[in-house]
Amino acid sequence: MPIFIEELSAQVTMHPGEVPLTPAQLDQIADHVLRRLAERQRNERRSRSANGVRSSALPQAHGCEEH
Repeated sequence: MPIFIEELSAQVTMHPGEVPLTPAQLDQIADHVLRRLAERQRNERRSRSANGVRSSALPQAHGCEEH
């Protein structure tokens, strides 16, 4: 049974005699995956923000004349 969650996809194979997951269990798994994806995206944005060069950190072009 294919499962698709945003950018994540997985193939799940059920073997005869195994008890399949209930809809509530699948919802819990999907919620957990979505929370982790959101957390990963937040961390990536924070990292880019922390490592980015801000215009306020750049030297000002005006008033900087060399003698």
